[in-house]
Amino acid sequence: MKQALGYTNKDIAEITGNSEASVKTTTQPSKELPRWLKLAIVVFERMSNQDFEQK
Repeated sequence: MKQALGYTNKDIAEITGNSEASVKTTTQPSKELPRWLKLAIVVFERMSNQDFEQK
């Protein structure tokens, strides 16, 4: 999702009010994602699929 939107950890930190280090730690592949982030990913994927299906 970060890559598709072109966001960096710094961008996400500014949007969420967290530190860049916190974003980096939270999004490590070895860590379980927080529930709020899972929701954001599901919404993003569904909206992306809708856009793809409409084209």
